[in-house]
Amino acid sequence: MMEGYFVRTLGMHRVYNSAFMNMLKREDNAKYRSSIKNTIEFDPEILKRYVNFMNNPDEETASVQFGNDDKYFGVCTMMIGMPGLPMFGHGQVEGFEEKYGMEYPRAYRDEKVNDGLVERHRREIFPLMKRRWLFAGVENFLLYDFYENGHVNENVFAWSNRAGDERALILYNNVYQQATGWIKTSAAYAEKHPDGSRTINQRNLADGLALTNRADRFCVMQEQRSGLWYMRTTREIFDNGLFASLNGFQTQVFVNIYEVDDNERGHYRTLYESLNGRGIEDVHMGIQNIVLKDLYAALAAVASPAFFRDVQMLAIPAAARKPPEPPLSATSSNGWKNPPGSFSRFASALSMAIMAPEPSPGSTKSAPSPQPMPSGHVWQSASKSCSASRKSRQKYRRRSCPNR
Repeated sequence: MMEGYFVRTLGMHRVYNSAFMNMLKREDNAKYRSSIKNTIEFDPEILKRYVNFMNNPDEETASVQFGNDDKYFGVCTMMIGMPGLPMFGHGQVEGFEEKYGMEYPRAYRDEKVNDGLVERHRREIFPLMKRRWLFAGVENFLLYDFYENGHVNENVFAWSNRAGDERALILYNNVYQQATGWIKTSAAYAEKHPDGSRTINQRNLADGLALTNRADRFCVMQEQRSGLWYMRTTREIFDNGLFASLNGFQTQVFVNIYEVDDNERGHYRTLYESLNGRGIEDVHMGIQNIVLKDLYAALAAVASPAFFRDVQMLAIPAAARKPPEPPLSATSSNGWKNPPGSFSRFASALSMAIMAPEPSPGSTKSAPSPQPMPSGHVWQSASKSCSASRKSRQKYRRRSCPNR
């Protein structure tokens, strides 16, 4: 790789790292991992001199070379999350595809901003850019081998870095095939000594994250893309490393890493075992659910639908309460089984149906519905109805009993 020659032999301070763009685009992952290993075995400080980019004026745009989906964001995460100087090309965030350069006096295509691409940058890339101080150094940078079925999967890039109390772990699978395996031991790197000598060392993941090997101590970390929190025992990470499963071109970024000891009641152990490796949206709420488990069960037993109906009845005055009436029902053998009130309503509805005028033959019009009567005319209409009824009865008596 010419970049290494420029930096090691010629002593150049900054070098455009074209291998980053070309090898990751072609998915020559083993070659690029080898270039990183060779660099950190010679001098990890050289990584800080590389300018990592995904396009330049002499090449096609990043959207054309890497697309606008998971592969683009995986490589972009490597550009931001590894030591070196990240460089965005013209129109890269906006998703422009027209090649640019000094020989072009103006843009020939009227391209529109890809709002979805910009929004995904805001969610996944810009938060990492605000933590560049965590990724830029090489003092605690470690590259790991991803072991799958006993062999190193060269397609997976896994590395960690640390600055003060802040720690980060990033994994990216730069092929379409799924990868499932473990990371535990770092690649070899050179460590300088005050006398100018160097030694080649390796560290495990627990050392890279500065974890404490103690019983009932847990490592809690948040995966940035999903927002979920994951729990592992520190002893498990010391002994076995970290298991990971990555889909094609998937990236996992673990930040906000911290350690916590289990309490005297074993709540963290209970939560850890109940999750069984899965993530959780809020660790604090998960602990609260365990602490208040008995209270939640008691409330669930009390707060039934019948309980809320009884509470609602208490708000109604006693005189206004009416027991619910059973539905209208009848049988041929036992007669009517509903109470008198229901029967009177049934009889009233039946009489209204019998006395309703029938439509004339051939008529398709339905009987007009009765119009509501103003409340002021109710008593007057009732009086007229009673008077007409008395006259009808008197007339019937005279006809039936003429001698009376």
